[in-house]
Amino acid sequence: MKENTATVQAHYLPSALRALIIASAFWALSLSLTILSGSVAAIAGSLIACLAVDRWANAEPIKQVRTSTIVAAAAALLLLNYAAVGLVTRSDILASMLSPIVAFELGEALNWFGLCLAATTVLRSLAQRTSFGGVLEILFVATAFVVTLSAHRNGMIHRPYFIGDYALIRGIDPATILMAFGCLAVIALSALLMAENNQRRLPYHFAILGLLCFSLAGFVRFFGLPTPGMTDDLGLTGQEIAGNSQQKENPFRDGENTAEDKEAPVAVVVFRDDYEPLNGSYYFRESAYSQFNGVMLDYTSRGDMDRDLIESFTNTELTAEVLPQAMDQRKTVRTSVGMLVPHRNPFGLVSPATYINAANPNNLRFKRTYDTLSYAPTYDFEYMLGRELGRDDWSDELRNKYLELPSDPRYRELAESLIANLRPEYADDPFAKAWAIKTYLDENGIYSLKNDHAYETDPAASFLFGDLTGYCMHFSFAATYMFRSIGIPARVGIGYSVPASNRAGGSALLVQAVHGHAWPEIYFKDIGWVIVDPAPRQTLVDMST
Repeated sequence: MKENTATVQAHYLPSALRALIIASAFWALSLSLTILSGSVAAIAGSLIACLAVDRWANAEPIKQVRTSTIVAAAAALLLLNYAAVGLVTRSDILASMLSPIVAFELGEALNWFGLCLAATTVLRSLAQRTSFGGVLEILFVATAFVVTLSAHRNGMIHRPYFIGDYALIRGIDPATILMAFGCLAVIALSALLMAENNQRRLPYHFAILGLLCFSLAGFVRFFGLPTPGMTDDLGLTGQEIAGNSQQKENPFRDGENTAEDKEAPVAVVVFRDDYEPLNGSYYFRESAYSQFNGVMLDYTSRGDMDRDLIESFTNTELTAEVLPQAMDQRKTVRTSVGMLVPHRNPFGLVSPATYINAANPNNLRFKRTYDTLSYAPTYDFEYMLGRELGRDDWSDELRNKYLELPSDPRYRELAESLIANLRPEYADDPFAKAWAIKTYLDENGIYSLKNDHAYETDPAASFLFGDLTGYCMHFSFAATYMFRSIGIPARVGIGYSVPASNRAGGSALLVQAVHGHAWPEIYFKDIGWVIVDPAPRQTLVDMST
């Protein structure tokens, strides 16, 4: 009996453990590359190959077969499997008998079964027959987990998508699953090393290692991970400001802005409904500068301005007083927002109409979570041509509030010179005029975070009539003033602008500090606030993520 136990510990236990570890590595690799059937087949192929090689690699007559022959046979098996997969997926008869979906799933299963069977056979054969084979196994397992979780780098808590989407859609903190993956990787690598040494003490080593990993997970669960501080109006992290969230302050942060913390995550947005913006960016509005205070645009203190904004958090549900119009040109989009840092106000996909408080899955990770309902635009630019401005229920006084600007006559002079060359059919078209102003800023402006405009009486004038070098706040204020100077009601929207490509087909979108943004908005009759955002073609800063 003792001899049988010793045999199990000496051979079968390490062999089974090694098979599970290598299979888990192939499973981890497959998760982001295939569907469920492919991942299951990857495990099966790897397990079969591991156990078969360990059982028969040193038995006659396989023992006499050269290693190069085994590698060649595995390659041939891989080619045959590839051909079989092609027959399955391209067969009209099989698709009609089983349905195209089942045929595809079968093809994925065959593909991953053959791939993992061949690859594992080569790995285990080299480990059995060469001095470097064991090192290759360990490197493969390490690489598999590193590659699988590499998308999580730079604070991308919503990636990889098979973890982020699964967790966030269900209201789970992805960090919990990521921590489990990390612990699994550490245990797998350590166990693989232990399996080559003292098998008798393997269960004890394994138990201690598992306890350490779970202790780490428990520490993070109860004490949390460090997060950035509160964001300012451009998503830049900083210290929380006491008092009213509408406290007046200079929105221009020249000299304070830096790209060093650009990758700091500030929020995660989960899309409950699919939506792709036509302009290539997701805009999330948090607030707006709309009322001229005698020096520059500021938050409004009037109850009749910006009634489409919701500028307070709620423990229940809040709906905007004024909803966007042209609903036939909009799509209802539901999103869930998890704030990773404190914000002054809630934000939502452009034209958010309703905020609903949601249960927080992890108070140590998310500062606040809520659901939003937005009416996202689906119209193109041509739809805007020929549109009138303002709302029918605006009083003359209110309309004039959206037209106030500094007394500097150069705003109007420059704006009129830019629209002077419009084609006759567009000479009186508000959108065409706005687009001409935007185009001027696109072609002549230079994006830079380091400027001295903030210390001037009118930072926007210093930028526009100076070197035209600045960041989004300079561009948006300058454009808004020029819009207003020629009778176009406008304001500066504040929030985030995230490239649509960052979503990459997933349900979750990470918002980072670099995405903090300001943009001009124009109010068109029967439509609502429309973003007309300058995009300078020249930049002195790498703001990519």
